[in-house]
Amino acid sequence: MALVNCADCQTEMSNLALACPKCGRPNYVPAQPSAEPMRKVTVEDIDMPFFSMVAFMLKWGVATVPAILGLGMIWFFLGGFFASLVAHH
Repeated sequence: MALVNCADCQTEMSNLALACPKCGRPNYVPAQPSAEPMRKVTVEDIDMPFFSMVAFMLKWGVATVPAILGLGMIWFFLGGFFASLVAHH
Protein backbone atom coordinates (compact mmCIF):
# COMPACT_ATOMS: atom_id res chain seq x y z
CA MET A 1 0.00 0.00 0.00
CA ALA A 2 1.25 3.46 -0.84
CA LEU A 3 -0.02 6.97 -0.31
CA VAL A 4 -0.92 8.97 -3.40
CA ASN A 5 -2.44 12.39 -3.98
CA CYS A 6 -5.90 12.80 -5.47
CA ALA A 7 -5.67 14.21 -8.98
CA ASP A 8 -8.50 16.72 -8.25
CA CYS A 9 -8.07 17.98 -4.67
CA GLN A 10 -4.53 16.73 -3.84
CA THR A 11 -5.75 14.98 -0.66
CA GLU A 12 -3.39 12.21 0.43
CA MET A 13 -5.04 8.79 0.25
CA SER A 14 -4.24 5.11 -0.13
CA ASN A 15 -3.56 3.84 -3.60
CA LEU A 16 -5.99 0.99 -2.79
CA ALA A 17 -8.90 3.35 -2.04
CA LEU A 18 -11.79 3.17 -4.47
CA ALA A 19 -12.36 6.92 -4.33
CA CYS A 20 -10.94 10.05 -2.72
CA PRO A 21 -12.34 10.41 0.82
CA LYS A 22 -12.59 14.21 0.42
CA CYS A 23 -13.96 14.85 -3.08
CA GLY A 24 -15.12 11.38 -4.13
CA ARG A 25 -13.09 11.24 -7.35
CA PRO A 26 -12.71 7.58 -8.44
CA ASN A 27 -9.20 6.28 -7.83
CA TYR A 28 -8.14 3.96 -10.61
CA VAL A 29 -5.07 3.37 -12.67
CA PRO A 30 -5.74 2.70 -16.33
CA ALA A 31 -4.53 -0.70 -17.46
CA GLN A 32 -1.15 -0.54 -19.12
CA PRO A 33 -0.88 -2.33 -22.45
CA SER A 34 1.38 -5.32 -22.34
CA ALA A 35 4.83 -4.75 -23.79
CA GLU A 36 4.77 -8.27 -25.22
CA PRO A 37 2.28 -8.78 -28.06
CA MET A 38 -0.25 -11.57 -27.82
CA ARG A 39 1.03 -14.79 -29.31
CA LYS A 40 -1.14 -17.23 -31.18
CA VAL A 41 -0.68 -20.96 -31.07
CA THR A 42 -1.15 -22.77 -34.34
CA VAL A 43 -1.11 -26.55 -34.45
CA GLU A 44 -0.17 -27.69 -37.91
CA ASP A 45 0.87 -31.25 -37.31
CA ILE A 46 1.43 -33.62 -34.43
CA ASP A 47 4.86 -35.07 -34.97
CA MET A 48 4.45 -38.41 -33.22
CA PRO A 49 5.38 -41.91 -34.36
CA PHE A 50 2.45 -44.03 -35.47
CA PHE A 51 2.57 -46.59 -32.66
CA SER A 52 2.94 -43.86 -30.05
CA MET A 53 -0.20 -42.24 -31.46
CA VAL A 54 -2.02 -45.60 -31.32
CA ALA A 55 -0.96 -46.07 -27.69
CA PHE A 56 -2.06 -42.51 -26.90
CA MET A 57 -5.48 -43.08 -28.44
CA LEU A 58 -5.91 -46.42 -26.62
CA LYS A 59 -5.08 -44.79 -23.28
CA TRP A 60 -7.70 -42.10 -23.89
CA GLY A 61 -10.22 -44.75 -24.95
CA VAL A 62 -9.60 -46.74 -21.77
CA ALA A 63 -9.78 -43.58 -19.66
CA THR A 64 -13.30 -42.85 -20.95
CA VAL A 65 -14.69 -46.16 -19.60
CA PRO A 66 -14.83 -45.10 -15.90
CA ALA A 67 -16.26 -41.73 -16.90
CA ILE A 68 -19.02 -43.34 -18.97
CA LEU A 69 -19.78 -45.85 -16.20
CA GLY A 70 -19.92 -43.09 -13.59
CA LEU A 71 -22.25 -40.94 -15.68
CA GLY A 72 -24.41 -43.99 -16.44
CA MET A 73 -24.73 -44.79 -12.73
CA ILE A 74 -25.70 -41.20 -11.94
CA TRP A 75 -28.27 -41.24 -14.75
CA PHE A 76 -29.65 -44.61 -13.57
CA PHE A 77 -30.01 -43.59 -9.91
CA LEU A 78 -31.40 -40.13 -10.64
CA GLY A 79 -33.81 -41.62 -13.17
CA GLY A 80 -35.00 -44.14 -10.60
CA PHE A 81 -35.28 -41.47 -7.93
CA PHE A 82 -37.35 -39.15 -10.08
CA ALA A 83 -39.44 -42.04 -11.39
CA SER A 84 -40.29 -43.02 -7.80
CA LEU A 85 -41.32 -39.42 -7.05
CA VAL A 86 -43.65 -39.38 -10.05
CA ALA A 87 -45.10 -42.79 -9.18
CA HIS A 88 -46.03 -41.66 -5.66
CA HIS A 89 -48.01 -38.64 -6.87
